[in-house]
Amino acid sequence: MPLEKASWCININFQKYAVYFSHRVNPAIGDYMNQLYLIGIDLCQELWIYYSHVKVTAHLLSVSNIDRQSIYGAQKSFARRAKIYSGALPMRKNRLSRVTKALAFVDSQDDLHTLALSIDKRSQSFVYCEPYNAAACNAAEVETVISINVNTDAELYIVNNLSYNPYILKGGTMEAIQNRAITDIYELVNLLIKVIAVMEAMRFFIVRKNSVFKTPPYIIISHQIKDLVGSAVLKMSSILQQSNNISFSKLRLAMPSLPLIKIYASFGLVKAMLLDLIRDCINLYCHKKRYPDIEKVLLSYDHGLIIMQSELGRAHTTIRNMNALPVLLSTWIDLPVAGEWVLTEVPARPVVPPGSHASHAESNKYCIAKNSGIAKTIRPAGHGINKYIIYTVRIGLFSNLCLALVLVINIPQGSTGCRVTVFATTFSTIMGVMRHSIYISLDTRSNKSHTKSVIIVHNQQEASGDLL
Repeated sequence: MPLEKASWCININFQKYAVYFSHRVNPAIGDYMNQLYLIGIDLCQELWIYYSHVKVTAHLLSVSNIDRQSIYGAQKSFARRAKIYSGALPMRKNRLSRVTKALAFVDSQDDLHTLALSIDKRSQSFVYCEPYNAAACNAAEVETVISINVNTDAELYIVNNLSYNPYILKGGTMEAIQNRAITDIYELVNLLIKVIAVMEAMRFFIVRKNSVFKTPPYIIISHQIKDLVGSAVLKMSSILQQSNNISFSKLRLAMPSLPLIKIYASFGLVKAMLLDLIRDCINLYCHKKRYPDIEKVLLSYDHGLIIMQSELGRAHTTIRNMNALPVLLSTWIDLPVAGEWVLTEVPARPVVPPGSHASHAESNKYCIAKNSGIAKTIRPAGHGINKYIIYTVRIGLFSNLCLALVLVINIPQGSTGCRVTVFATTFSTIMGVMRHSIYISLDTRSNKSHTKSVIIVHNQQEASGDLL
Protein backbone atom coordinates (compact mmCIF):
# COMPACT_ATOMS: atom_id res chain seq x y z
CA MET A 1 0.00 0.00 0.00
CA PRO A 2 1.44 3.42 -0.90
CA LEU A 3 2.20 5.81 1.94
CA GLU A 4 -0.22 8.40 0.54
CA LYS A 5 -3.11 5.91 0.58
CA ALA A 6 -2.32 4.80 4.14
CA SER A 7 -2.22 8.43 5.29
CA TRP A 8 -5.52 9.11 3.56
CA CYS A 9 -7.20 6.13 5.28
CA ILE A 10 -6.00 7.30 8.69
CA ASN A 11 -7.14 10.89 8.16
CA ILE A 12 -10.58 9.83 6.96
CA ASN A 13 -11.12 7.51 9.95
CA PHE A 14 -9.33 9.53 12.63
CA GLN A 15 -12.22 9.09 15.10
CA LYS A 16 -12.17 5.29 14.92
CA TYR A 17 -10.21 3.10 17.29
CA ALA A 18 -8.62 1.11 14.48
CA VAL A 19 -8.43 1.21 10.69
CA TYR A 20 -8.28 -1.90 8.53
CA PHE A 21 -5.69 -1.64 5.77
CA SER A 22 -6.10 -5.04 4.15
CA HIS A 23 -7.87 -8.38 4.56
CA ARG A 24 -6.74 -11.94 3.89
CA VAL A 25 -3.09 -11.01 3.76
CA ASN A 26 -0.62 -13.60 2.50
CA PRO A 27 1.01 -15.41 5.49
CA ALA A 28 4.48 -14.63 4.10
CA ILE A 29 3.69 -10.92 4.04
CA GLY A 30 2.22 -11.18 7.53
CA ASP A 31 5.41 -12.74 8.91
CA TYR A 32 7.44 -10.00 7.26
CA MET A 33 5.26 -7.31 8.87
CA ASN A 34 5.78 -8.88 12.29
CA GLN A 35 9.55 -8.79 11.84
CA LEU A 36 9.47 -5.06 11.08
CA TYR A 37 8.03 -4.23 14.54
CA LEU A 38 6.05 -1.24 13.26
CA ILE A 39 4.48 0.72 16.12
CA GLY A 40 0.72 1.05 15.78
CA ILE A 41 0.35 -1.65 13.12
CA ASP A 42 -0.88 -5.02 14.32
CA LEU A 43 -1.95 -8.25 12.68
CA CYS A 44 -4.97 -10.20 13.83
CA GLN A 45 -6.02 -13.65 12.76
CA GLU A 46 -9.18 -13.63 10.67
CA LEU A 47 -11.64 -16.39 11.44
CA TRP A 48 -13.38 -18.34 8.71
CA ILE A 49 -16.99 -19.29 9.40
CA TYR A 50 -18.22 -22.52 7.88
CA TYR A 51 -21.77 -22.44 6.53
CA SER A 52 -23.43 -25.81 6.18
CA HIS A 53 -25.37 -26.20 2.93
CA VAL A 54 -24.43 -22.59 2.01
CA LYS A 55 -27.55 -21.17 0.29
CA VAL A 56 -29.95 -23.55 2.00
CA THR A 57 -29.22 -22.24 5.51
CA ALA A 58 -27.94 -18.77 4.65
CA HIS A 59 -31.08 -17.01 5.93
CA LEU A 60 -31.04 -18.94 9.20
CA LEU A 61 -27.44 -18.55 10.32
CA SER A 62 -25.71 -15.21 9.96
CA VAL A 63 -23.80 -12.65 7.98
CA SER A 64 -20.62 -11.41 9.66
CA ASN A 65 -19.22 -7.92 9.33
CA ILE A 66 -15.61 -6.85 9.11
CA ASP A 67 -15.13 -7.30 12.87
CA ARG A 68 -16.35 -10.91 12.78
CA GLN A 69 -19.61 -9.94 14.47
CA SER A 70 -22.90 -11.35 13.25
CA ILE A 71 -25.23 -8.73 11.86
CA TYR A 72 -28.11 -10.93 10.72
CA GLY A 73 -29.71 -14.28 11.42
CA ALA A 74 -29.82 -16.62 14.37
CA GLN A 75 -26.14 -16.23 15.22
CA LYS A 76 -26.70 -12.55 16.02
CA SER A 77 -29.82 -13.23 18.08
CA PHE A 78 -28.15 -15.94 20.16
CA ALA A 79 -24.75 -14.23 20.41
CA ARG A 80 -24.95 -13.86 24.19
CA ARG A 81 -25.96 -17.47 24.72
CA ALA A 82 -23.36 -18.89 22.34
CA LYS A 83 -20.35 -16.98 23.63
CA ILE A 84 -17.71 -17.79 26.26
CA TYR A 85 -17.08 -14.88 28.59
CA SER A 86 -13.57 -14.67 30.01
CA GLY A 87 -13.02 -14.09 33.69
CA ALA A 88 -13.66 -10.50 34.71
CA LEU A 89 -14.21 -8.42 37.80
CA PRO A 90 -16.87 -5.79 37.08
CA MET A 91 -16.26 -2.58 38.98
CA ARG A 92 -17.94 0.71 39.66
CA LYS A 93 -15.86 3.83 39.25
CA ASN A 94 -16.49 7.42 40.18
CA ARG A 95 -15.88 10.45 38.00
CA LEU A 96 -12.18 10.37 38.94
CA SER A 97 -11.89 6.78 37.64
CA ARG A 98 -11.36 5.39 41.12
CA VAL A 99 -12.80 2.01 42.00
CA THR A 100 -15.62 2.40 44.52
CA LYS A 101 -17.14 -1.09 44.53
CA ALA A 102 -16.25 -4.47 43.07
CA LEU A 103 -19.24 -6.43 41.86
CA ALA A 104 -19.69 -10.19 41.67
CA PHE A 105 -16.97 -12.11 39.90
CA VAL A 106 -17.83 -13.59 36.52
CA ASP A 107 -16.79 -17.23 36.31
CA SER A 108 -14.50 -17.94 33.37
CA GLN A 109 -15.14 -21.69 33.36
CA ASP A 110 -18.55 -21.47 31.69
CA ASP A 111 -18.70 -23.81 28.74
CA LEU A 112 -19.84 -22.73 25.32
CA HIS A 113 -23.60 -23.00 25.03
CA THR A 114 -24.62 -25.37 22.27
CA LEU A 115 -27.69 -24.10 20.41
CA ALA A 116 -29.75 -26.68 18.54
CA LEU A 117 -32.15 -25.08 16.08
CA SER A 118 -35.54 -26.66 15.57
CA ILE A 119 -34.97 -26.49 11.80
CA ASP A 120 -34.68 -29.98 10.36
CA LYS A 121 -31.58 -30.08 8.13
CA ARG A 122 -32.84 -32.80 5.83
CA SER A 123 -36.22 -31.17 5.35
CA GLN A 124 -34.66 -27.75 4.82
CA SER A 125 -32.42 -29.10 2.06
CA PHE A 126 -35.20 -31.06 0.42
CA VAL A 127 -37.77 -28.26 0.49
CA TYR A 128 -35.22 -25.85 -0.94
CA CYS A 129 -34.88 -27.94 -4.11
CA GLU A 130 -37.97 -30.01 -4.81
CA PRO A 131 -40.85 -27.46 -4.70
CA TYR A 132 -39.04 -25.21 -7.15
CA ASN A 133 -38.83 -28.08 -9.61
CA ALA A 134 -42.58 -28.64 -9.36
CA ALA A 135 -43.26 -24.92 -9.75
CA ALA A 136 -40.90 -24.56 -12.70
CA CYS A 137 -42.72 -27.31 -14.59
CA ASN A 138 -45.96 -25.30 -14.29
CA ALA A 139 -44.50 -21.86 -15.12
CA ALA A 140 -44.76 -20.75 -11.48
CA GLU A 141 -42.41 -19.23 -8.93
CA VAL A 142 -42.17 -20.33 -5.32
CA GLU A 143 -41.79 -17.34 -3.01
CA THR A 144 -41.71 -18.79 0.51
CA VAL A 145 -42.33 -22.12 2.23
CA ILE A 146 -42.84 -22.25 6.01
CA SER A 147 -43.69 -25.29 8.12
CA ILE A 148 -44.70 -25.42 11.78
CA ASN A 149 -44.95 -28.48 13.99
CA VAL A 150 -48.41 -28.06 15.49
CA ASN A 151 -47.72 -30.28 18.49
CA THR A 152 -44.44 -28.66 19.58
CA ASP A 153 -44.92 -25.18 18.00
CA ALA A 154 -41.46 -25.41 16.47
CA GLU A 155 -40.41 -24.08 13.08
CA LEU A 156 -39.38 -27.09 10.98
CA TYR A 157 -38.04 -25.16 8.01
CA ILE A 158 -38.08 -21.69 6.48
CA VAL A 159 -37.22 -21.58 2.78
CA ASN A 160 -37.03 -18.50 0.55
CA ASN A 161 -36.88 -18.36 -3.21
CA LEU A 162 -34.05 -15.82 -3.37
CA SER A 163 -30.96 -16.85 -1.44
CA TYR A 164 -27.31 -15.87 -1.44
CA ASN A 165 -23.84 -17.25 -0.91
CA PRO A 166 -22.48 -16.14 2.50
CA TYR A 167 -18.92 -16.61 1.26
CA ILE A 168 -19.40 -14.21 -1.67
CA LEU A 169 -21.41 -11.18 -0.55
CA LYS A 170 -19.97 -8.88 -3.19
CA GLY A 171 -22.55 -8.21 -5.85
CA GLY A 172 -25.43 -9.54 -3.75
CA THR A 173 -28.64 -7.59 -3.22
CA MET A 174 -30.47 -6.86 0.03
CA GLU A 175 -33.56 -8.49 -1.44
CA ALA A 176 -31.69 -11.79 -1.54
CA ILE A 177 -30.05 -11.36 1.87
CA GLN A 178 -33.19 -10.57 3.85
CA ASN A 179 -35.33 -13.40 5.16
CA ARG A 180 -38.51 -12.79 3.19
CA ALA A 181 -40.51 -15.18 5.37
CA ILE A 182 -40.37 -12.73 8.28
CA THR A 183 -39.82 -9.40 6.51
CA ASP A 184 -42.19 -9.32 3.52
CA ILE A 185 -45.70 -8.15 4.32
CA TYR A 186 -48.87 -8.82 2.35
CA GLU A 187 -52.49 -7.78 2.32
CA LEU A 188 -54.23 -11.12 2.49
CA VAL A 189 -57.65 -12.05 1.15
CA ASN A 190 -58.78 -15.38 2.54
CA LEU A 191 -61.20 -17.07 4.92
CA LEU A 192 -59.06 -16.95 8.05
CA ILE A 193 -60.25 -13.53 9.23
CA LYS A 194 -63.85 -14.53 8.62
CA VAL A 195 -63.44 -17.56 10.84
CA ILE A 196 -62.02 -15.38 13.61
CA ALA A 197 -64.88 -12.88 13.17
CA VAL A 198 -67.46 -15.66 13.55
CA MET A 199 -65.85 -16.91 16.77
CA GLU A 200 -65.76 -13.36 18.15
CA ALA A 201 -69.42 -12.83 17.24
CA MET A 202 -70.36 -16.05 19.02
CA ARG A 203 -68.41 -14.93 22.07
CA PHE A 204 -70.45 -11.71 22.21
CA PHE A 205 -73.66 -13.76 21.65
CA ILE A 206 -74.41 -11.79 18.48
CA VAL A 207 -75.09 -15.04 16.63
CA ARG A 208 -75.67 -18.67 17.56
CA LYS A 209 -75.09 -21.95 15.81
CA ASN A 210 -78.62 -21.95 14.45
CA SER A 211 -78.69 -18.33 13.25
CA VAL A 212 -80.03 -17.56 9.78
CA PHE A 213 -78.92 -14.64 7.59
CA LYS A 214 -80.79 -12.69 4.95
CA THR A 215 -78.32 -11.93 2.16
CA PRO A 216 -79.75 -9.31 -0.21
CA PRO A 217 -77.20 -6.75 -1.51
CA TYR A 218 -77.12 -3.43 0.34
CA ILE A 219 -75.20 -0.15 0.14
CA ILE A 220 -72.79 1.43 2.66
CA ILE A 221 -71.64 4.97 1.84
CA SER A 222 -72.28 4.57 -1.90
CA HIS A 223 -70.51 1.19 -1.91
CA GLN A 224 -72.59 -1.86 -2.74
CA ILE A 225 -71.93 -5.00 -0.72
CA LYS A 226 -72.74 -8.07 -2.80
CA ASP A 227 -71.64 -11.60 -3.61
CA LEU A 228 -70.85 -13.30 -6.87
CA VAL A 229 -73.24 -16.12 -6.04
CA GLY A 230 -76.39 -14.72 -4.47
CA SER A 231 -78.54 -16.55 -1.94
CA ALA A 232 -81.72 -15.33 -0.31
CA VAL A 233 -81.17 -16.95 3.09
CA LEU A 234 -78.11 -18.69 4.51
CA LYS A 235 -77.65 -20.66 7.69
CA MET A 236 -74.68 -20.27 9.97
CA SER A 237 -73.32 -23.53 8.62
CA SER A 238 -73.25 -22.15 5.07
CA ILE A 239 -71.74 -18.68 5.31
CA LEU A 240 -68.24 -20.05 5.88
CA GLN A 241 -68.63 -22.64 3.15
CA GLN A 242 -69.71 -20.01 0.62
CA SER A 243 -67.62 -17.18 2.14
CA ASN A 244 -70.62 -14.89 1.99
CA ASN A 245 -69.52 -11.24 2.11
CA ILE A 246 -72.93 -9.85 3.04
CA SER A 247 -73.27 -12.05 6.12
CA PHE A 248 -69.77 -11.24 7.34
CA SER A 249 -70.30 -7.52 6.82
CA LYS A 250 -73.44 -7.67 8.96
CA LEU A 251 -71.54 -9.50 11.68
CA ARG A 252 -68.77 -6.94 11.53
CA LEU A 253 -71.11 -3.95 11.79
CA ALA A 254 -72.83 -5.52 14.79
CA MET A 255 -69.55 -5.70 16.72
CA PRO A 256 -67.49 -2.81 18.12
CA SER A 257 -64.25 -1.94 16.34
CA LEU A 258 -61.61 -2.36 19.01
CA PRO A 259 -62.53 -5.85 20.29
CA LEU A 260 -62.18 -7.35 16.81
CA ILE A 261 -58.81 -5.66 16.27
CA LYS A 262 -57.68 -7.04 19.62
CA ILE A 263 -58.87 -10.51 18.73
CA TYR A 264 -56.86 -10.33 15.49
CA ALA A 265 -53.79 -9.50 17.56
CA SER A 266 -54.54 -12.24 20.09
CA PHE A 267 -54.48 -14.80 17.28
CA GLY A 268 -50.97 -13.65 16.44
CA LEU A 269 -51.71 -11.68 13.27
CA VAL A 270 -50.15 -8.39 14.34
CA LYS A 271 -47.78 -9.56 17.05
CA ALA A 272 -44.03 -9.97 16.90
CA MET A 273 -42.95 -13.48 15.96
CA LEU A 274 -40.22 -13.60 18.65
CA LEU A 275 -38.25 -16.12 16.63
CA ASP A 276 -34.96 -14.43 17.54
CA LEU A 277 -34.53 -13.48 13.90
CA ILE A 278 -34.47 -10.06 12.30
CA ARG A 279 -38.01 -8.82 11.73
CA ASP A 280 -39.24 -5.66 10.00
CA CYS A 281 -43.00 -5.52 9.77
CA ILE A 282 -45.71 -3.22 11.07
CA ASN A 283 -49.48 -3.29 10.91
CA LEU A 284 -51.14 -0.19 9.56
CA TYR A 285 -54.56 -0.62 11.18
CA CYS A 286 -53.72 -1.03 14.85
CA HIS A 287 -53.25 2.64 15.71
CA LYS A 288 -56.80 3.78 14.95
CA LYS A 289 -59.40 4.18 17.67
CA ARG A 290 -62.46 4.62 15.46
CA TYR A 291 -63.36 3.10 12.14
CA PRO A 292 -66.03 4.15 9.64
CA ASP A 293 -68.53 1.52 8.56
CA ILE A 294 -66.88 0.91 5.21
CA GLU A 295 -63.53 0.14 6.90
CA LYS A 296 -65.25 -2.20 9.32
CA VAL A 297 -66.70 -4.10 6.38
CA LEU A 298 -63.34 -4.21 4.61
CA LEU A 299 -61.67 -5.57 7.73
CA SER A 300 -64.26 -8.33 7.87
CA TYR A 301 -63.01 -9.40 4.42
CA ASP A 302 -59.39 -8.98 5.69
CA HIS A 303 -58.76 -6.21 3.16
CA GLY A 304 -56.23 -3.86 4.70
CA LEU A 305 -54.96 -6.31 7.31
CA ILE A 306 -51.24 -6.53 6.56
CA ILE A 307 -49.42 -9.54 7.97
CA MET A 308 -46.51 -11.88 7.21
CA GLN A 309 -46.50 -15.46 6.03
CA SER A 310 -45.17 -16.71 9.35
CA GLU A 311 -47.99 -14.92 11.18
CA LEU A 312 -50.47 -16.67 8.91
CA GLY A 313 -49.08 -20.06 9.87
CA ARG A 314 -49.18 -19.17 13.56
CA ALA A 315 -52.82 -18.09 13.30
CA HIS A 316 -53.82 -21.42 11.75
CA THR A 317 -51.87 -23.23 14.44
CA THR A 318 -53.78 -21.25 17.06
CA ILE A 319 -57.14 -22.25 15.59
CA ARG A 320 -56.05 -25.88 15.43
CA ASN A 321 -55.07 -25.74 19.13
CA MET A 322 -58.57 -24.54 20.01
CA ASN A 323 -57.59 -20.88 20.36
CA ALA A 324 -54.39 -21.43 22.33
CA LEU A 325 -51.80 -19.00 20.94
CA PRO A 326 -48.50 -20.89 20.62
CA VAL A 327 -45.02 -19.57 21.28
CA LEU A 328 -43.17 -20.43 18.08
CA LEU A 329 -39.65 -21.65 18.66
CA SER A 330 -36.60 -21.56 16.44
CA THR A 331 -34.45 -23.53 18.91
CA TRP A 332 -34.87 -27.04 20.24
CA ILE A 333 -36.27 -27.06 23.77
CA ASP A 334 -37.13 -30.26 25.62
CA LEU A 335 -39.53 -28.71 28.12
CA PRO A 336 -42.90 -27.44 26.85
CA VAL A 337 -43.38 -23.68 26.61
CA ALA A 338 -46.66 -22.27 27.89
CA GLY A 339 -48.71 -20.37 25.33
CA GLU A 340 -51.53 -17.88 25.72
CA TRP A 341 -55.20 -18.81 25.85
CA VAL A 342 -57.06 -16.59 23.37
CA LEU A 343 -60.67 -17.77 23.55
CA THR A 344 -62.44 -20.62 25.26
CA GLU A 345 -63.37 -23.72 23.34
CA VAL A 346 -67.07 -22.82 23.46
CA PRO A 347 -67.02 -20.49 20.40
CA ALA A 348 -64.32 -22.55 18.72
CA ARG A 349 -66.03 -25.93 18.74
CA PRO A 350 -68.89 -24.99 16.36
CA VAL A 351 -66.40 -23.39 13.95
CA VAL A 352 -63.62 -25.99 14.10
CA PRO A 353 -65.41 -29.19 15.15
CA PRO A 354 -63.53 -32.45 15.54
CA GLY A 355 -64.30 -34.98 12.82
CA SER A 356 -65.91 -32.48 10.42
CA HIS A 357 -65.58 -32.83 6.67
CA ALA A 358 -63.20 -29.87 6.30
CA SER A 359 -60.69 -31.90 4.36
CA HIS A 360 -59.29 -32.42 0.91
CA ALA A 361 -57.63 -35.62 -0.26
CA GLU A 362 -54.60 -34.97 -2.45
CA SER A 363 -53.11 -38.44 -2.41
CA ASN A 364 -54.11 -41.92 -1.43
CA LYS A 365 -52.20 -41.68 1.85
CA TYR A 366 -52.89 -38.26 3.32
CA CYS A 367 -55.95 -36.19 4.03
CA ILE A 368 -55.47 -32.50 4.85
CA ALA A 369 -57.35 -29.29 5.54
CA LYS A 370 -56.57 -26.35 3.29
CA ASN A 371 -57.17 -22.61 3.08
CA SER A 372 -56.14 -20.71 -0.04
CA GLY A 373 -56.32 -17.10 -1.14
CA ILE A 374 -54.53 -14.23 -2.80
CA ALA A 375 -52.17 -11.64 -1.32
CA LYS A 376 -51.20 -8.16 -2.42
CA THR A 377 -47.55 -7.23 -2.01
CA ILE A 378 -46.87 -4.22 0.24
CA ARG A 379 -43.78 -2.05 0.03
CA PRO A 380 -41.94 -1.11 3.28
CA ALA A 381 -43.41 2.41 3.05
CA GLY A 382 -46.92 0.94 3.29
CA HIS A 383 -47.93 1.44 -0.34
CA GLY A 384 -49.37 -1.51 -2.20
CA ILE A 385 -47.98 -2.91 -5.43
CA ASN A 386 -50.40 -3.80 -8.20
CA LYS A 387 -49.33 -7.43 -8.03
CA TYR A 388 -51.12 -10.35 -6.45
CA ILE A 389 -49.58 -13.61 -5.27
CA ILE A 390 -51.35 -16.91 -4.73
CA TYR A 391 -50.81 -18.68 -1.41
CA THR A 392 -52.20 -21.61 0.49
CA VAL A 393 -52.14 -22.85 4.08
CA ARG A 394 -52.51 -26.56 4.59
CA ILE A 395 -52.76 -28.50 7.84
CA GLY A 396 -52.25 -32.24 7.98
CA LEU A 397 -52.82 -34.94 8.76
CA PHE A 398 -56.54 -34.73 9.23
CA SER A 399 -56.88 -37.59 11.70
CA ASN A 400 -53.80 -36.43 13.65
CA LEU A 401 -53.01 -32.77 13.00
CA CYS A 402 -49.28 -32.31 13.33
CA LEU A 403 -48.05 -30.08 10.49
CA ALA A 404 -48.99 -26.59 9.27
CA LEU A 405 -47.56 -25.55 5.90
CA VAL A 406 -47.62 -22.03 4.42
CA LEU A 407 -46.81 -22.00 0.72
CA VAL A 408 -46.63 -18.75 -1.27
CA ILE A 409 -46.48 -19.19 -5.06
CA ASN A 410 -46.54 -16.53 -7.75
CA ILE A 411 -48.36 -17.72 -10.88
CA PRO A 412 -48.57 -14.74 -13.25
CA GLN A 413 -50.11 -16.67 -16.14
CA GLY A 414 -51.36 -19.81 -14.47
CA SER A 415 -54.99 -20.87 -14.59
CA THR A 416 -56.99 -22.27 -11.71
CA GLY A 417 -56.11 -25.81 -12.71
CA CYS A 418 -52.44 -24.88 -12.78
CA ARG A 419 -52.62 -23.49 -9.26
CA VAL A 420 -54.27 -26.63 -7.92
CA THR A 421 -51.68 -28.77 -9.67
CA VAL A 422 -48.75 -26.81 -8.26
CA PHE A 423 -50.10 -26.76 -4.71
CA ALA A 424 -51.10 -30.43 -4.73
CA THR A 425 -47.81 -31.58 -6.24
CA THR A 426 -45.71 -29.46 -3.90
CA PHE A 427 -47.54 -30.49 -0.75
CA SER A 428 -47.51 -34.18 -1.66
CA THR A 429 -43.78 -33.97 -2.31
CA ILE A 430 -43.11 -32.24 1.01
CA MET A 431 -45.30 -34.63 2.98
CA GLY A 432 -43.36 -37.54 1.54
CA VAL A 433 -40.15 -36.41 3.22
CA MET A 434 -41.77 -34.93 6.34
CA ARG A 435 -43.35 -38.29 7.13
CA HIS A 436 -39.89 -39.63 7.91
CA SER A 437 -38.57 -36.45 9.59
CA ILE A 438 -41.22 -36.08 12.29
CA TYR A 439 -42.52 -39.67 12.08
CA ILE A 440 -45.94 -39.05 10.59
CA SER A 441 -48.08 -42.16 10.26
CA LEU A 442 -50.51 -42.73 7.42
CA ASP A 443 -53.90 -41.11 7.67
CA THR A 444 -56.65 -43.38 8.92
CA ARG A 445 -59.28 -41.52 6.88
CA SER A 446 -57.39 -41.51 3.58
CA ASN A 447 -59.51 -44.27 2.05
CA LYS A 448 -62.82 -42.58 2.79
CA SER A 449 -64.60 -40.07 0.62
CA HIS A 450 -63.86 -36.41 1.26
CA THR A 451 -65.26 -33.13 0.09
CA LYS A 452 -63.22 -30.24 -1.22
CA SER A 453 -63.77 -27.45 1.32
CA VAL A 454 -62.04 -25.34 3.94
CA ILE A 455 -62.61 -24.91 7.67
CA ILE A 456 -66.37 -24.98 8.04
CA VAL A 457 -69.17 -25.07 10.58
CA HIS A 458 -71.04 -28.24 11.44
CA ASN A 459 -73.76 -28.91 8.91
CA GLN A 460 -76.51 -29.56 11.42
CA GLN A 461 -80.29 -29.43 11.10
CA GLU A 462 -81.51 -26.44 13.08
CA ALA A 463 -85.20 -25.99 13.68
CA SER A 464 -85.14 -22.29 14.55
CA GLY A 465 -82.79 -19.38 14.91
CA ASP A 466 -82.20 -15.66 14.60
CA LEU A 467 -82.91 -14.00 11.28
CA LEU A 468 -80.37 -11.21 10.64
